Order: sequence, then C-alpha cells, then structure tokens
Amino acid sequence: MLTKATGPKDLDSLVSALLFAYLRSCTPELPSYHSHQPNITNLYTPLANLSCSDLRLRPEFLALLPHADLDSSLLITLDDLPPPSERASKLPPGDTKWVLVDHNALQGDLGEVYGGRVSGTIDHHEEENQVPVDTGPEPRIVEKSGSCTSLVTEYFRKGWDKLSAQAGLSFSDDGEGEPESATPIEESDAGKIYDAQVAKLALGAILIDTANLTSTSKVTPHDTRAVEYLEAKIAAALDGPKWDRDKFYNEINAAKQDISDLSLEDFLRRDYKEWTESRGKKLGISTIIKPLPWLLEKANEDNVADPPATSFLRTLADFATKNSISLFGVMTASTSPAGTFQRELFLWARDQDSISAMARFEKNAGEKLKLRKWDGAGLEAKEAESGGMLKVWWQEETGMSRKGVAPLLRRALKEEE
Repeated sequence: MLTKATGPKDLDSLVSALLFAYLRSCTPELPSYHSHQPNITNLYTPLANLSCSDLRLRPEFLALLPHADLDSSLLITLDDLPPPSERASKLPPGDTKWVLVDHNALQGDLGEVYGGRVSGTIDHHEEENQVPVDTGPEPRIVEKSGSCTSLVTEYFRKGWDKLSAQAGLSFSDDGEGEPESATPIEESDAGKIYDAQVAKLALGAILIDTANLTSTSKVTPHDTRAVEYLEAKIAAALDGPKWDRDKFYNEINAAKQDISDLSLEDFLRRDYKEWTESRGKKLGISTIIKPLPWLLEKANEDNVADPPATSFLRTLADFATKNSISLFGVMTASTSPAGTFQRELFLWARDQDSISAMARFEKNAGEKLKLRKWDGAGLEAKEAESGGMLKVWWQEETGMSRKGVAPLLRRALKEEE
C-alpha cells in the first residue's frame, strides 16, 4: 500500500504521508484489506513526490526530521520507483493500492498509470470527485482545514492512543535481544518518548501551514484540536524545561526562510503544482515566499547579461516549456516594508485558449480577489516578446492562497466562450 504526498511536495504533504503510513501500519485494529485474515497487517509505504536531490528545496522539512529522530536518506522518493516508461511493467498497477494525502486526485505520470488504483484520501483541498465514494476500509475525508496533517492526526487519534498504551519495553542498547548490560526503559516512558517524536513531526507541519495558529483565514477547529492533542503528547514526555511552542515554530520557520542559495528555477520548482483540464490545457502555479522585485533581482543574479525582466521571463519560459504549461501562474506571499502581509499574482497565458481563460478569470474573480494592477518592473511591457499575454496584479484579498485561487483559474480554463 502506497501513501503518496501531493504534487507541491511541501512540508504538510510530506509529513502527512509519513504520519499516515506510520500510524496506519501500526494500528491493525482499524479495518484493512486483510481484515478477513486477522494475522496479516498491511504495510503502508510513504512516497514523497519528489526526487532525493530536491529535498534540499525543503530546508524546513530537513530541520524538522531530527525532532522525530528521522534521517532524510531513509525517505522513499520518486527515485526509488521505476522510470516512468517502465513503471507499468515493473510496478504493475494491479499490484498496488494508493491512499492520497493532501490531494484527492492522482495527477501527472503517476495518475496515468495508477489513477484507477486509488483507494482512499485525506485532503483539505477542493473536492475533485476522482476518489471512489465507497473506499471500503480506507478513509475518504475531504474537509477544510489549515493543514492536512491536522486531519490525519484526528483520523488516527483513537488508534494512536491504543498504540501508545501498547508500547513494549525498550532497551537503550542497539544490539539484538536483551543484553545483560542494557538499561531497561519503562514501558510508559518509552511510549511517551516515541509519541513525542511523532507528535513534533506532525506539529511542525501544522504550525508552518497556519503561521503558528495565527492565520485567521486558515485555522479551523481541526487544527486547534490537533495541536492540543499533539502538545499533550509532547508535554507528557518532558523531563525538564516547559515545552515552548514559539521556540519550536521559530526554528522550523527560520529554516523555511533560509533560501538564499536557491536559483530562480529552484524557486519555481520548490512549491509547484499543476492540473490538466479540458482539451489538454495545463495550469501550473508556483508559490514563492518572496516578492516579485526580489525574484527579478534573483533572475538578474542568475544571468547578469540581460535586464532583470528579460532574465525572469526567459527562466519562466524554459520552465513552462519543460512542463508543457498553457497557463502559468506565480503567486507570491511576503511582508511589505511597512510590515504588512501582501500577495502578488503573475499570470502568463501562452496560447489563445489560455488568453481567453485569463480574461474570464479576471472578469469573474477580479472582485473576489480584489485584484489591483501591479505597475512595477515593466513586466507587462514585455508582453510582445513573451509569446502570449502577461498580467500582474496585487492580490489585496490576502486570505486567498493557491488553495483558493487555483479552483478559480481551473474553472476559467474549463469554461467555453
């Protein structure tokens, strides 16, 4: 059984996959595909939807793993699957079952081969109606929350508590058996230590997705309940200073912000998600936590020979061509010099259908998103040489992240004139 993280490969996606696979594999009291054979337990394998080399694009994930005593070299990534051209033969669809977390439609190369083998989902995005209504023993949860990890935590709460109560005696020696020199750890203490490690993994993802539970547009009761539950597990294992959530959040968030060594192409890949709509038109959106002027400067660092706008658009064009993108969006989220949160929205329609879709989007969603013309750096002046149409706005409805904007763009691409 494969548990797959979502396309953007963000912290919430990666942690949701790890948490689901671990708890589902360890809670056999839940119904399973082998429920008619009680001595058989499914092993759920977490698959991170990125290559091993792309883990460096997620420094916050690498900073969080040690809190759970995990090593990134042990993660299962796309590199561990057969090449796309050989997957159907070397990993036959009939030999797999897939549970999706942080998305509810299997997209891209994996979707083409294994789309019919999806058996469940836990997700907080818009319903895609691609997962069967009846998922049997697996969950089918598509609900609003700030973090998908919150939904995974709630789903396993009873099973996790049973698992904690059943934790066996552990020994500090790494060897096999029970050596005479081993120091026994009380069952309750061992269970608390393991629980706290897993709880910190989950908590890190929730806090990053909800800005430490301060984002009023994202936080839901699912998130607050999950944080309370996880922090109780962490506090139970403490034998020293009081648990400091802010310190923990600031550490992981600081790692997330440490991205100065990335190129502009790295930024585009780092948090990218795509959807293929009617007539094969593909929408791709990169979310970046820096403002457009900063990205233009980054493009100029990568190529000092050309003006920043030219370098910026060339990098985007190469990325869009490589990924066969029809309508390409870049959404930024940053803090203004005055200290206020701000969003920008850059759209590049690369063919006539996408140009029409962009016009529909502006007409139908402009007011909802409070779009205001962005007039810096002369990007729209480059339209003639871009091979399409460019639009750049301030998005003054800052509560709408990609999770809210993407459905509006997808709807515009689906609609006919």
